[in-house]
Amino acid sequence: MKLEGSLDMFPLRELIEMTLYSSVSGALNIFGSQQRGQIFFRDGHPYHATAGNTVGMDAVVTLFEQTGGTFAFVDDVLSDEETLLIDPLDMVEHAEHMAARWRRVRPYVPDLALVPFLICDPERARYSVSPHHWSIFTSIDNQRSLQQLIDLLNFETIEVCEAVAQMCQDKLIELRDLRSSAMKPSRERRQQTDQSLPRSSAAKGGILDRLLAQVATTAPATTDIPAIASAQNPTSEAQTPTPDTARSQPAPQREEDDILQLLRH
Repeated sequence: MKLEGSLDMFPLRELIEMTLYSSVSGALNIFGSQQRGQIFFRDGHPYHATAGNTVGMDAVVTLFEQTGGTFAFVDDVLSDEETLLIDPLDMVEHAEHMAARWRRVRPYVPDLALVPFLICDPERARYSVSPHHWSIFTSIDNQRSLQQLIDLLNFETIEVCEAVAQMCQDKLIELRDLRSSAMKPSRERRQQTDQSLPRSSAAKGGILDRLLAQVATTAPATTDIPAIASAQNPTSEAQTPTPDTARSQPAPQREEDDILQLLRH
């Protein structure tokens, strides 16, 4: 048996209560506007839930947060996991309450990886932050993410997020995403390195080209003997190198010797 419908017509609370009273077994698949998940039932009692990377009660709360979407109940679909040990009616009450709290927070705290930054005078904050939230405010160091702050304080996630959301509304802090800016310095360093290379090296980019460019910039200047001789004796003709002389040290061989000498250093 498969039952499908809209969550606007059949809210999640009613679906769970209907499943509970009908004593059926299977999986209630939720296709919400922001998240998908499943709640597994055995003889009408929910015993396991998943939503993204969360399981158990947290997953049920996440599914209750969804607005709109569809559902599909498929019977005889079971799970080996058991993450819901709470009374079903208490589970529904708790999930609805927590979902309402999270809906108020989400517009201000969309991601726990964001970093809270102080944007006010701490003295002014003393008169704006409640004593209950003061320990959260004083733990903000412009470096820790919200998740790190939660782990440090060992507070409930929703409690910290509600305090941070209120501080954002009071213009005491703002949340910043440092994940993109953390990559910026490395990109700038690569650009500076590319600009510092000789043009031939930047254009070709191979290790042989870079070594040749470095040899060219560090090798001592050679004396143009034919040019000097011609300048001293204008009437004399320029000496044309013989084939034997030209073959004595080919240009590629000279470049290889320069490279080997550079590598030995």
